[in-house]
Amino acid sequence: GPLEGLPRLTVFTGTHDVLNPDARAFHKRAAAEGLDIGWYELEGGMHTWMLLPGHKAKVTLDQIRQVLSK
Repeated sequence: GPLEGLPRLTVFTGTHDVLNPDARAFHKRAAAEGLDIGWYELEGGMHTWMLLPGHKAKVTLDQIRQVLSK
């Protein structure tokens, strides 16, 4: 669908996420169409890695908090 008029979007994805190729394609299209998009890609991250215990999840949840507080 059309991206025109959408507000700023933020995408969190991991390189081991089954949806990563689609997320990358969307990011490329959104950037080409001038959409303001926040992009966070974790090397080795699987789908919903931010819900798992560990340092990477904590860092990502902090990033999500920062995005939501804007």
